[in-house]
Amino acid sequence: MKRTLTIFTLLVALLAASIGAQAQDQAIQRGLDAVTTSAIKAHVNFLASPLLEGRYPSQRGGALAAEYIAAAFTQYGIQPAGDVADGKKTYFQNFDIVRYSQPFDWQFSIDAGQGSILPTPNIDFSIANRRLSNGFSLSDNVVFVGYGLSLPEYGIDSYGKLDVKGKIVVVQPVGKEDLAGFSHFKGLSNEKQEAILASQEAEISKRKPAAVIFLRNAKDLMGKMPNAKPTIFFEDNLSLPSNDFKSPTIRVNLNKGLVYQGFKQHGLDINTVDFKFKGVKLPIKISLSAKIKGTPLRDRNVLGMIAGEDTTKCIIVGAHYDHHGTWNGVVYPGADDNASGTAGIIMLAKALKESGIKPKVNVIFALWTAEEKGLVGSTFYARNPIIPLSQTAMYVNYDMIGRNAVDDTARVRAHFFYLDRQPVIKEIVERNNKRLGNILLLTNAATEGGYWSDHGPFYERGVVFMGWAAGNHPDYHKPTDTPDKIDPEKIQKIVRLSFLNMLDFANGQ
Repeated sequence: MKRTLTIFTLLVALLAASIGAQAQDQAIQRGLDAVTTSAIKAHVNFLASPLLEGRYPSQRGGALAAEYIAAAFTQYGIQPAGDVADGKKTYFQNFDIVRYSQPFDWQFSIDAGQGSILPTPNIDFSIANRRLSNGFSLSDNVVFVGYGLSLPEYGIDSYGKLDVKGKIVVVQPVGKEDLAGFSHFKGLSNEKQEAILASQEAEISKRKPAAVIFLRNAKDLMGKMPNAKPTIFFEDNLSLPSNDFKSPTIRVNLNKGLVYQGFKQHGLDINTVDFKFKGVKLPIKISLSAKIKGTPLRDRNVLGMIAGEDTTKCIIVGAHYDHHGTWNGVVYPGADDNASGTAGIIMLAKALKESGIKPKVNVIFALWTAEEKGLVGSTFYARNPIIPLSQTAMYVNYDMIGRNAVDDTARVRAHFFYLDRQPVIKEIVERNNKRLGNILLLTNAATEGGYWSDHGPFYERGVVFMGWAAGNHPDYHKPTDTPDKIDPEKIQKIVRLSFLNMLDFANGQ
């Protein structure tokens, strides 16, 4: 009798497990079915429509986009996770941003021992930084480092043992025409030449001087003069208030004729300096200062959430909803960059809600503002998270997931990157792609970090991350990035695969 009861109990348990597995499969299928190309297309078409004027941060179009995302979350039953207003939780995380002016009230002097030279702003010199949020004042003797390269394989070490941190460094710009005159570089591939050219900037970033003066001829200098007023999005500086930022290295383009005689006094002909030149300190003093004006503005991220069993922990899936706005009457619609990623997040929220699955931890659906201005929205969130980042298991980013590369005629390629210390991410993504019948032809890259999209502020603070993209295209950051070129099926495939991944990430698998 006992054996009969034992067998009966086992059969009941197996039946319950089978029913549970079947219910789970049905729930997952409901989530997958919720991701439709018609809904994706509708979201992208609206977000990239002329009505939204290119979704510029803090302007009408950006505000409309935020309201639209909040309305979609409301329609899909997603819990608001932003600020409290009038006693109720909202979808908006509001914060201050600032529009910073171009530097003004320049003071620039060069003392080479025979009286001071006073260069004229935007004639004799210009600032190379696109974005500065602080005024500055520097005064020091210069360090001349020639071409500013560190290439041990070619016997080139411009800095030697000099410590230039916090100093004023003078550098000769380097281009491919310069490489052509050095025998060591003859016959190198274009890729290797680009790597050599990139070495100059890499050394500046690593050595952290206070300022870098690039010596240029008059013709090159004129091509680098800033506009008095912004005429294109790159010239407009929006960022968080200046006290939230460390002072960057100031980069200045200077007519080299102004320092030629001073260098000659010390035995240096800057027109004949070669790649083997080693850095020297010179008794040439440069004093440089400028002011910057800030105009305060308000902007906002959009945050929704589906609560998990453990509400003290979370994962975040996110994308930026801003783009470049309207300049000189031309709308930059940003259909792929990043209406596509925004639509993807909205659809992920819809999929999880309609599946009825309760994840083990909270899932936060985040749409960031002002990514194009330097990851501003995601940076603000990372400094002011609604759940501590120590309790944030993962961040997943979606940026430009709506296009096919020119040679992707089958429309199945997609790329993901992930934190190199977490190879399990790659295993999960590939396992779920196989589960869906290999709907995507995947490429991937393990990386230790990076700041090219909104994963950067999370990486900086130790949060595990991964990110998605589809394919590069010639419409990037152009008015031709329009909705008619978006492939809703590509977004659908990425989102469906991401839905399975999201469940695994939220459940700690």
